[in-house]
Amino acid sequence: MSAESNSTPECRALTAARDAALNYARRLVGQSDCEDVAQEVMLRVLPLWQSDPTRCSISYVLSITHNVAMNLLTCGDRKRRSEVPTQEVAAKPCGPVASEVAEVAAGLQPAAYHALVLTEVKGLSDEQVAKSLNVSRSLVGAKRRAAIDALRGLSQDAVA
Repeated sequence: MSAESNSTPECRALTAARDAALNYARRLVGQSDCEDVAQEVMLRVLPLWQSDPTRCSISYVLSITHNVAMNLLTCGDRKRRSEVPTQEVAAKPCGPVASEVAEVAAGLQPAAYHALVLTEVKGLSDEQVAKSLNVSRSLVGAKRRAAIDALRGLSQDAVA
C-alpha cells in the first residue's frame, strides 16, 4: 500500500495544488527559485484552504503562483540581489553638477542604478553584472541604457 493511498482526500488535493504551483513556478522563474515561489504560494493559500477548501481550486492556486512569480521577477525580491554592495559604489557629490547627478541617481530604479554603476564605474561586463544580480544580460543592458538616458536628460536640461 502506498503512502498516497493512506492520505486523506484533502491532503491529496493540497499536494496536487502544491505540485501544480511548483511546476508552473518552474516554467516562470526557473529551477533555482521555483521552490521559493511554491512555498510562498502555499503560505498564502493555506489559510483560505483551511477555512473553505472549495474556494481553492487549482486555477486559483495557479493565479496566486503567477502573481508571486511576477513579483519575484519584477520587484527584485531575489535574495541574491542583496549581495551587490550599494554603499561602496556611492560617491559623495561635490559641486552643483555632481549634486544634480546624485539626485538623478537616487531617483533611478535599484536595478538601473546597479547596472550603471557596476558596468560604467566598476568596469564589469553586462554578463558579470547579470550573473551577480541573477538577471538576464539583456535586462542589464536595458537598465543601464535607461540610467544613461536619465543622466542625458539632466545634461540636456543643463544646456537649455
